[in-house]
Amino acid sequence: MDVSVEKDKRLLFRERFDVTNAARQRGGLPPFDLCSEKYWFDRAWAYKDEACAPRYHRYENGDSTALNPPGMVLATTVATLPDSAQRIYDERAKKKAQEAWMYRSR
Repeated sequence: MDVSVEKDKRLLFRERFDVTNAARQRGGLPPFDLCSEKYWFDRAWAYKDEACAPRYHRYENGDSTALNPPGMVLATTVATLPDSAQRIYDERAKKKAQEAWMYRSR
């Protein structure tokens, strides 16, 4: 997959994550755990986060609490883009593909 498309996908994930957490905190709910959500969303990207990598290693070595620490909530639905964000992602990916095709056809 195109690096810029991956970057857009990760940006949308992070934006959605931040919006969701802000809404949860305003409502008095516990925040989602960023390390856990990044791990389920894109493991290669998640491992680049040095603050979270030790938790991933613990999880993969059998510590089932490493990715869902007390007081944190795991929401795998955050990793899936809502319809509006998915449309934006699809439109950006389509535009980048068209630009690449136009550049190659010159």
